[in-house]
Amino acid sequence: MRSATLGLKPFLEELAGRLEGLDRDELGQVVLAHAEGLPAGQRAAFLEIFPPRRASARHRRVPPAAPAIDPEEAAQLLSDIDAFVETVRTGGYFQGWGWDHELREERAFGDESWVLEMDGLFEVAGGAFLDGALEFARDAYGKLLQAFSLDQEVGTFCGDRAAAEMVETDVGEAKARYLRALYETAPAAQRPQRLLEALEELDGIGPEASLQAVVDTRREPLPGLDAFLPRWVERLAAVPPEAYGFAREARRLLAEAAALHRGAEGLADLARRPGPDQAQAYLDWVDHLAGAERVAEAVAAAREGLGAVTGPAEDRARLAERLAGLAGAQGDPAGALDARRQAWRAAPSVARLLALAGACPAAQLSAVLDGEAVLLAAPPAGPGSRGAAAGEGPDRTACALLLAAGRVSQATAGLRAAAALGWGFPGHPGPVVVPYLLVAGSGRTAPPAEKGSRLAELFAGLDAPDWASGLGPEAWRDRTGGTAGGGPSLTGLLTRSLERLRLAPDERRRLLQQAREVVEERVTAVVAGQHRGAYQRVAELAVACAEAMALGAGTDAGNGFIAAWHARHPRHSAFRAELDRATGASPFLSVPPRRR
Repeated sequence: MRSATLGLKPFLEELAGRLEGLDRDELGQVVLAHAEGLPAGQRAAFLEIFPPRRASARHRRVPPAAPAIDPEEAAQLLSDIDAFVETVRTGGYFQGWGWDHELREERAFGDESWVLEMDGLFEVAGGAFLDGALEFARDAYGKLLQAFSLDQEVGTFCGDRAAAEMVETDVGEAKARYLRALYETAPAAQRPQRLLEALEELDGIGPEASLQAVVDTRREPLPGLDAFLPRWVERLAAVPPEAYGFAREARRLLAEAAALHRGAEGLADLARRPGPDQAQAYLDWVDHLAGAERVAEAVAAAREGLGAVTGPAEDRARLAERLAGLAGAQGDPAGALDARRQAWRAAPSVARLLALAGACPAAQLSAVLDGEAVLLAAPPAGPGSRGAAAGEGPDRTACALLLAAGRVSQATAGLRAAAALGWGFPGHPGPVVVPYLLVAGSGRTAPPAEKGSRLAELFAGLDAPDWASGLGPEAWRDRTGGTAGGGPSLTGLLTRSLERLRLAPDERRRLLQQAREVVEERVTAVVAGQHRGAYQRVAELAVACAEAMALGAGTDAGNGFIAAWHARHPRHSAFRAELDRATGASPFLSVPPRRR
């Protein structure tokens, strides 16, 4: 499926504007250059665009306007569409469901000629739409688009992708054309309800719809738009938040309608209405202002939103993040830092911690992080306040802050309070605290640089949780203000903390011993419970601990730690094999000899 980047109206207007700037020779060069790159199969059709050579311009004639579609022909074409849809519904193209060795997944197999047939029917609907036969186009597009809903059932469409992705037709434009035809053929008073019903029926089919896309399907203005917009806003605002599967789409369309109707003022009105979507409404208003380069107003709107929104903490955090980006764009580092602090306090996450650190001048970083650590440990001051709950240790994110602030003992206490298993859960402090303690206990101020070190790999994995949870490059920039490749990182933040520790030998040994005890508890729990899927991970954890011991107390200490695991689990050959594999790759250890 090809993605629509321009509606017909803006495309034609832009094309006309560009053509006006070309003289005859320039236009000819452009056309010839384009024709030169056409595949052979498209050359004849391209020639048909232009009239044949004429001896004189006097002999040229304008082709007559296309006649309205004949009622009998229209009825036959709609009957053909019905027959096609019925064939799909009853499995006429479907042969079976099976494994695709190339895709390495299961899919529907069958006669994929349905793609060509459906594209042909869409082409008929499109021609009718462009010719102004809107009633026929409405019915034809509606039947064809609704047919895609059959793809939710096995035994209908076939192919290696979703049905809407198999066709060459631009489904997004077809959807917009259908909505325009529906709009123009409905009585003015019924247009909001008819459009809403159609959008709800087509929700999930093709790209998201928009009223602007509907407007852009024809060069002519959308009739009655000024009268339609206020009623459209009112109708969308009445969609209940609990409307299954459609509430989010209705809210997005409502923001668009408000902006088309009254611009920033319309969005401001929406934002000031209390409700579950108030935070998103403020974000829409802020983004509209920022897009119009009204940055100072956008900053004021974001600040107003932070004071008005009382919903989920994540909503407040998103508003604060938007404010931070705007303040930075205005050259207001203090405002950006304050907003990053608000985002972190509202809904702490590793990404927001890094963003906070990235907004701090180097001279203030220690004080800012320590201040947040103090606040984190304080008892809650009221509903929604952050603070350590009674009887609960700090989670992974809180421990990351504590370690960054140099409060190692508090982070270690959180680690010791956590279970031996469950490191895969997002809140478990083990994956953050243990690598830090091992590096600190090894006597180094940074993870080993030697190739193959499991301790270095374990420490580098500190940056993995945010990426594993789906925080891609765009979200990373939004959350941290940096870039995916060169922005703030947890490894960098904690390495800085390690450099500032200045541990005495007895303190270093104590941290290493605490880390060793936790590692032993985890490895024992996994191996004794025969959690075979975790054998590789705990073997590498044990080797990382052994490397820290080798660096801090000598090679014999590290090798002895590995040998002790072999002695404890003589019958767990799978675990021992993983242990030997990880040890063999280490630059600091050697694989113990096998016992006969």
